[in-house]
Amino acid sequence: MFSVVLILLFLPLSSFFGLFFMGKKANQWAGWIASIITLIGLILSVVLAKELINSSQHFVFEWFSIRQKTFTLSLQADNLTLLMLIVVHLVALLVQIFSISYMHDDAGKWRYFAFLGLFVFSMLVIVLAGSLLLMYVGWELVGLSSYLLIGFWYEKPRAVWAAKKAFLLNRIGDAGFLIGILLLFWSFGTTELSVISEQLTVNSSLITDNDLLI
Repeated sequence: MFSVVLILLFLPLSSFFGLFFMGKKANQWAGWIASIITLIGLILSVVLAKELINSSQHFVFEWFSIRQKTFTLSLQADNLTLLMLIVVHLVALLVQIFSISYMHDDAGKWRYFAFLGLFVFSMLVIVLAGSLLLMYVGWELVGLSSYLLIGFWYEKPRAVWAAKKAFLLNRIGDAGFLIGILLLFWSFGTTELSVISEQLTVNSSLITDNDLLI
């Protein structure tokens, strides 16, 4: 099942890089290519949900170490994750199908659908993240994707202004998110969601006893 999870995660990323590599040559078929890849992801999500329902899976990778402290990246697939995989793919597919008609005369369709692929990949990183650190990476990629999509028509000053405004305002929220992650790491010594959940289950007073988190 781990291979299926990885395929799900990197399918939209392949759409992003593939459309960018082909460039204008893919303009006519960009929407259909992106939609088919998302449809494959939706089908795999349904298959994965049937296989793993009520059976949580957790995959951990060592990222880097500082002195004796190891930082990990992990993916998890529980019931909520399986549901959100289906929701993300379904909504993305509907958006892409609508965009095929809406963007039919645009000369930069390949860029638009490539950006959508990056956006879907970013959402899947958040959904599949087993650690707050990886979730933050996905959150930042969502911000980048939003900036690229909002400012897609970069020749229009209004679109450029809106993209910059969204990017700057998101940084404020991102700072709060990062501070929260650092506080949790300081309290629990990890950013792994499963470990934090277990520690809270064993000792629910960890937060209330910590003056910094009150």
